[in-house]
Amino acid sequence: MPNQWYQRRVRGTAPMPKSKKSRKVNLQKTKKKNEKKEKIPRLIKESLETYENVFVLLAETFRATLIQELRNHFKNDSRFVFGKNKLMAIGFGRDEGESAQPNTWKISDYLVGDTGVMFTNRSKEEILKYFREFSAFGYARSGFKTDQDFVIKEGPLNQFPHSMELHLRKLGVPTELRAGVIYCRYDFTVCKEGDILTPENARILELFDIKLAKFIVEPKCFWSNGKFEVLETTLDAAKTNKEQNSEKKLTKGQNDVTMFETGNK
Repeated sequence: MPNQWYQRRVRGTAPMPKSKKSRKVNLQKTKKKNEKKEKIPRLIKESLETYENVFVLLAETFRATLIQELRNHFKNDSRFVFGKNKLMAIGFGRDEGESAQPNTWKISDYLVGDTGVMFTNRSKEEILKYFREFSAFGYARSGFKTDQDFVIKEGPLNQFPHSMELHLRKLGVPTELRAGVIYCRYDFTVCKEGDILTPENARILELFDIKLAKFIVEPKCFWSNGKFEVLETTLDAAKTNKEQNSEKKLTKGQNDVTMFETGNK
């Protein structure tokens, strides 16, 4: 006995299935992109009204764990803003005419590289002391130059379940299963001091919870109540937009001269 749906389908009374291609399009969706772009400048302007001191922080790379550690430490009296440098510059003002507050436009020249902005009510001396002593370790990634040796010793690897044996073997670790336990068949050198890590080696170090990458954060410049100050840094990325642009122009000019001389020869 055919079911009711089949009977309606045969008689032509069953509704046609909805096309998956027909979708309701919200023409106001484009506003979300603008809202995202406006959020960071608006947050910076609000923070300038709330907090007394502003620091531009510089690091070789800001990872999620590093950012979270900083936010947890200063959660009671500070705010961190991370975003595109151009968007953050809009919040401070890209020139003197756009400056959100006196001399905040000078901060924009130092939003270069992997930077973040810290708004705080803590004193300048306290913040500088904290970052002088601050360092954090994380997992090294592919391309990292190691500063120590790491060897997996021959024997059982009890920290891993038996299901990990195939994965370890694919990464290059000489493993085998013995009665459901992973064994390393001989001493296996993952890396030596001065080696450049491959993706496989970086993954092995992560599995063994070996953190070789050291993260250092340095305040790049300081603003408070209209006063702006450039701070000393040791990281290579501590150049301003103007300095980088002038270097690019100089390099381009040198390349043009070299090409001209080569052409004349």
